[in-house]
Amino acid sequence: MYKSDSDIITGCKEGQREAQNQLFLKFRSMLFGVCLRYAQHRHEAEDLLQDGMIVIYRDLYQYRP
Repeated sequence: MYKSDSDIITGCKEGQREAQNQLFLKFRSMLFGVCLRYAQHRHEAEDLLQDGMIVIYRDLYQYRP
């Protein structure tokens, strides 16, 4: 279990699956709400959320606090 957001981000940058899971759990509700606004169906919103999280994980190395 990661104690702070910076620990989660550091773990994600290192490729730790548990950190990635923690990041997903922390932001999924908010991001899913955004996806629902753009999608016509719930399953489309779920796909958008998954695709968005992949982009976040892929580009997290660019994050500067």
